[in-house]
Amino acid sequence: MDTKQKLLRRSTISNPYVLLSIVLFLILTGLALTFGLQNALKTNTSNQALYDVVKAKKEAIMVNLNNLDMSVRGYLLVHNEAFLGTIEGTTGIQTREFHTLDSLLPVIQYDVAKLRPLKSQVNAYYDLMHQVIHLDSTGKREEALAIIKADKGTELWYTYVDFGEDFDSYLTTMQQNSQDSYDSLLQTTIIYQILMAVIGIPTLLFIIYLLNKNTKHRERLFNELSTQNNTLIFNNNTEEDLRNAEDVVQKIIHNLKKAAHFIQNITSGNYEVNWEGLNEENAALNENNLAGALVKMREQMIKVKEQDQKRHWENEGLNKITEILRKHQTNLEELGDQVVAFMVNYMEANQGGLFLLNTQDEAKKFLELRGCYAYGRKKHLQKNIEIGEGLVGQTFLEQETLHLQEIPNGYTTITSGLGEATPCTLLLIPLNYNEVTQGILEIASFKIYDQHDIAFLEKACEIIASTMISLQTNERTKKLLELSQMQAEEMRSKEEELRQNLEELEATQEEMRRKEKEMTRMLLEAKAVKS
Repeated sequence: MDTKQKLLRRSTISNPYVLLSIVLFLILTGLALTFGLQNALKTNTSNQALYDVVKAKKEAIMVNLNNLDMSVRGYLLVHNEAFLGTIEGTTGIQTREFHTLDSLLPVIQYDVAKLRPLKSQVNAYYDLMHQVIHLDSTGKREEALAIIKADKGTELWYTYVDFGEDFDSYLTTMQQNSQDSYDSLLQTTIIYQILMAVIGIPTLLFIIYLLNKNTKHRERLFNELSTQNNTLIFNNNTEEDLRNAEDVVQKIIHNLKKAAHFIQNITSGNYEVNWEGLNEENAALNENNLAGALVKMREQMIKVKEQDQKRHWENEGLNKITEILRKHQTNLEELGDQVVAFMVNYMEANQGGLFLLNTQDEAKKFLELRGCYAYGRKKHLQKNIEIGEGLVGQTFLEQETLHLQEIPNGYTTITSGLGEATPCTLLLIPLNYNEVTQGILEIASFKIYDQHDIAFLEKACEIIASTMISLQTNERTKKLLELSQMQAEEMRSKEEELRQNLEELEATQEEMRRKEKEMTRMLLEAKAVKS
């Protein structure tokens, strides 16, 4: 019995079809892992984008609260009806933001109940601010100011911070888990491909040895090997001599080595690697085999890398522009220069300008150049543009980005001193926030910009517009406070002058009464003498 088992085991090991089945199983498993890796890559990319959106919606809660608070305080100071529009617009935006969060949090498996305390307090604070406006409009200004002075937003801030810490920690964990899952599958795939090469190549060599001993079914076997090689690994679309067993097996070994080489380059970050022999003529034949799957995986990883680079570039730019706005928020003139200089340099442009809406005369508003930067230097220019005048004025009216790749002759008048070449790209981006335009950012460049660049500029301009609204509100508030203080000082001076005049009048009246008494006494004495 033992002898029969040994013979059976030896015949099984020596059977080339069994060995071939093992090799084919390894190849099919490798294909399955590769396709699974592609799906994991898509899922990871989708999850990362979703996490970014949810985080942005969470951060928008505090941005909207700041805008609401600033608008309410501004309205209480100056009673400008424009602030009421901002308050209503911010309320609508916040309602939509919470609706979006309510729908997205279950998708990322975050407990929606944790959002409810913050949502309840935010809604209560919005109601409180509307109550402040109502009290002020009905003549109860002191009650409205008392609510503002009570600073009900502090408790809301602590609730937001507590929620944000838990939420950000959860997002970080989910992002890391998603990335770890992808990395684990990638590592498993790499290890398996290496094992496939380590096991498959010796096995194929052993098949050659067995086939050299047994030539009866050689042609049929190698025909199957060649077919499976073309179907599962790589098809170079050339005729083969199936009678030469060594050539067929060497071709399979060569293809497996190419697969290992391709994977090794991908894992080391070399996305420029190409599959040797793959061209336009045989590309269609290799769409669903190992070569095609690896090439598709490379293309997807290139796209993911490009998307990561773009996302990093965009986030870095937005963080830097936010930092510039924060540092220079007390000086509007310096802020305009710094913003334009940064945007021109970051976009690798040649020149740029920042036009802001001048509202000193409500009857005649116009766009005023508040910052200009060209060819590495600040330009001291003065320029006013009527609303609706030229490209800048028209873009302000339409509130939509204008992208021109054929600039009208003479439009750009600033040159580098090295020639009169005209930039080939002109971008006019409105500074829109809550459907209100605060100005125009103008960028002229010899560089061609894609939609991603324009999207970044529009996001940056929205941040700039929000800051400009706050700065203009603060500036108007400061001027009104200074005017109020000056008027109060004048009133105190006039009151003091009036008080002194009253004192002098009282003294004069007292003197007249004294003289009147003296005259009366003298008359009485004169009458007494005559009698």
